[in-house]
Parts: sequence; C-alpha cells; structure tokens
Amino acid sequence: MLLASLFPVLQRLREAGIATLVLKGAALVVRYYHDIGAREMADADMAVPIAHLQEAVTILRGLGWEPVKPPRGGFDGALVGVTHAWTFRDAAARELDLHWFITRETGLAGLDDMLWGRAVPLSIAGAPTLALDDTDMLLHLLIHGMRWNPVAPLRWVADATTVVGSGSCVDWERLAVGVRLRPSEAERAMLPRLLDPVLRLRAEVEDPMAP
Repeated sequence: MLLASLFPVLQRLREAGIATLVLKGAALVVRYYHDIGAREMADADMAVPIAHLQEAVTILRGLGWEPVKPPRGGFDGALVGVTHAWTFRDAAARELDLHWFITRETGLAGLDDMLWGRAVPLSIAGAPTLALDDTDMLLHLLIHGMRWNPVAPLRWVADATTVVGSGSCVDWERLAVGVRLRPSEAERAMLPRLLDPVLRLRAEVEDPMAP
C-alpha cells in the first residue's frame, strides 16, 4: 500500500531532523476524503526544505528508493534551478516524487517559506508530517487543474469539491490574491474560470436553501 510505504520514509526523515510536507493525493486522502479507497493514487508527493535535499536523497536511497533516470551531476544547484521535484521508485515499483519546491513557480518566486509556515499537522500511517492549509491546498488543485495533460486531469474537480465541502476553512480573499499573483496572463485569466464552479459549491455549502 502506497500510504503505508511512506511511514518509514517520514519517520526516518523526522529522526534526521528534516521536516516533511505531504502533497496532493496522500494529503487529500487523509485530510479530506478520510477513506483510502475513495481516491486513486498513482504515486505520492512529498516536499522537504531545499537546504536538506541532499540529506533527504541519501536517506531515501538508504531505504531502497532510487531516482528514476538519475540526474547528471546529482541533485545540485543546476538541477534545482530548472525543476522542482524528482521521481523515486522502490523495489515494489511504487513511486514517490520528492519536491524541494512545492511548485516550480513558488520556489523560484521565494514563496515556499510562506507555504511551509502556514502548513498544518498531518499523520500518514502514524508518522507525523505536514500538509498545505486549506487555502493553499485549494489553490494548488486549481493550478494543477489548468495544466495541460495528455489525459484530462478532471480529478481536480472532485478534489476541489471535496476540500470545499469538507467544512474546510478556506480564506477566499487569500485565494483570490493567489490567483492574481500567478506569473502569466493566461493563468490569471484561466484560474477564475476554474474557480467559478468551486465558488458556486461554496455558496451551496454555506446556504443549502439558497435558490
């Protein structure tokens, strides 16, 4: 089971004094769905502070996780400047994306510290870790929803609906600011259109009797 395979990783990193932040499916399943079978996961995503990247890679490899297509030159400054994560795979063919930036854009813009600072406690298979807070989680889902994918990423709709409908504490003003701060004009134009059905759901959750 993918979530269970995260336990020794999270525990070993914690013992080494390295903070972890679980992203996407694993965090959604535990924090919002509350049912492992309710959401499919092809892999797991986990972030560590960039200052601890090299140590985290060493720990992962010691636990049997090897980088897929090992990067030339290793995990150095040249690599972290062009991407935000790398995929590792264990002997059971399970995959874990190790992030040193939560997204490439937040890392290059220097926003990761702010996201880490707002993160909330989470337990994965009994191992303590962190997850994005409700607002940052929803924005992260919207960003992934607008990205091109050979298979339309419609899963974000169910995820966003679950986050909003779970009694979460979304800061809608901060979410709107996050949309306005996106780096490209195309993204700033697209995100409100993705957000519109989520806002309609918010209205239904807050006032189910409204017309």
